[in-house]
Amino acid sequence: MRKATVLAVVVLALLCSSAPADIAPYMSYQGVLRDDLGAPVADGDYSVAFRIYDVDAGGAVLWEETQSVSVAGGVFDVLLGTTVPLNTLGFDVPYWLGIEVAGEGELVPRTPFATVPYAAHAGFADTVLDADDDWHIDGDDISHTGGTTSVTGDMAVYRTDTTVGTALTVSNATHLSNSYAIHALVTGEMAGGHPRAVHGESVPADGYGIGGSFEGGSVGVRGDVYPEYGNTYKAVVANCSGGYGTNYGLWARALGTGTNYAVYADANNVPTSYAGWFVGNLHFTQTMTGGLKSFKIDHPLDPANRYLQHACIESDEVLNLYNGNVTLDGSGEAWVTLPEWFEALNQDFRYQLTCIGGHAPVYIAEEIRGNQFRIAGGDPGMKVSWQVSGVRHDPFVERAGYQVDYAKPASEVGKYMHPEAYGLPREMGVGHRAIDEMLEESGESE
Repeated sequence: MRKATVLAVVVLALLCSSAPADIAPYMSYQGVLRDDLGAPVADGDYSVAFRIYDVDAGGAVLWEETQSVSVAGGVFDVLLGTTVPLNTLGFDVPYWLGIEVAGEGELVPRTPFATVPYAAHAGFADTVLDADDDWHIDGDDISHTGGTTSVTGDMAVYRTDTTVGTALTVSNATHLSNSYAIHALVTGEMAGGHPRAVHGESVPADGYGIGGSFEGGSVGVRGDVYPEYGNTYKAVVANCSGGYGTNYGLWARALGTGTNYAVYADANNVPTSYAGWFVGNLHFTQTMTGGLKSFKIDHPLDPANRYLQHACIESDEVLNLYNGNVTLDGSGEAWVTLPEWFEALNQDFRYQLTCIGGHAPVYIAEEIRGNQFRIAGGDPGMKVSWQVSGVRHDPFVERAGYQVDYAKPASEVGKYMHPEAYGLPREMGVGHRAIDEMLEESGESE
C-alpha cells in the first residue's frame, strides 16, 4: 500500500483568453509517494486520480481527472486541470483534494486547499464584467455606460486631491428623459443640525477654492422646497461673512444678445408678498422702472400699528427739483445762490415764486447764471418761496438717453407689465415666460 504526503499546493498561473468561455485555470500540485514502510516508491510512471470535494470525508465528487504521473525519488509534480478544466469550481468555499494511486483506493486523510488557489475566484469576477458590456475596467478606473445603475445600502465616495486635477467624475447616459448623474437622498433625521444630501468643500487656502461648480444647458443650479407646515423655508441660501475684504452674498450675471435677467424674482401679488426685500442700502447703475414708486415708513403718529406711504413725483423728463425761501432786501430784491455743480448737472430751467404774508408782483429779474438768479418786484422784508427745476444733462444721461414712448421688443410683444390691471392672467406678464421656460426645461411645471 502506498500513501501520499503533500508537500505544497500552489497556484502557478491562471491562464485566460479574452472570452470567459475560454478560461482554463491550472493549479500546480506537488507531493511525495511513500510505501507502507515510509520509503519512497520506486521511480516510474503511475496512474493517479485526483478528486476535489467540498467536505473532508464522504460527499460527492465535484471535480475529477486522472493523469499519468512521473515519480522520481518519490517526488511528483503535476498541473491539475490539464485534462478536465477547473473553471467549473468557483473557489469561493473550502475544498479538499482526494488522491488515488493505481486504483488502490483513495488515500486518507484528504488534503485541504490552502489560500492561494482561491485566487482563481478572480476569474469568475471577470465573468461578471465581461458578461455585461456596459462595465469596463481600465487600470484603477471602473466605468459603466448605458443602462441603469443603482447601489443599495450605504455608499461613500471620498477622495482628497492635493494637486491640480479632478477628484471625481461622474457621467450619465443621455437616453433618459429625466436622469441624474448623481442622486443623493436623505430621508432620516439627524441630530445637531440640518442633514445635507450633498456637501461640497474646497478651502485649500484663504480666498482660494470653489465649494461647488455646476453647469447646465438650461439651469445651472436649482433649489426647490415644498413646505407642508408653517415654518420658515428657503429655496436658496447664500452667505458670505467674515474677513476684511469685499464680500458678495450673491453674485449674479446674465449676458447675451437677447433679453437678460441677472436676478428674476416672482412672488404672489398680495400685500404680504415681496419679490425683493433688501436690508441696507440699494444701489443701481442704470435705470429703475416700475408701475408705482413710493416710500413707506412707520407712521409718525402711530409707529407701532400703522404705516405712512407716499408716492414719488413722476415726469416725462429726467428732472431735478430745488426749492427754498428767501427774504427780500430794502429794494425788494434778493439773490438766490444754488450749489456750485448746479449748471453742470441741469439745463432748461423753470421757476416758481410765491409771496408769503402779502402780495407783490415778484418776478425773475435775472435767470440762472453762475449758479445763481435774482428775484425782484417785491416789498422790502417780504418772504418769498422759490422753486426751480432743471433737466439733467450730465454725461451719464447724455450717453444713456431717456425714451418716453417706444415700441416693445419682440420678446415682449403681446405681454403686459401688469396683466391683472387689464383683466388678464399673470402668465401674460412681461418676463413670466422666463419662469415657464426654466420650469419646463427642469422637468417641472408651475
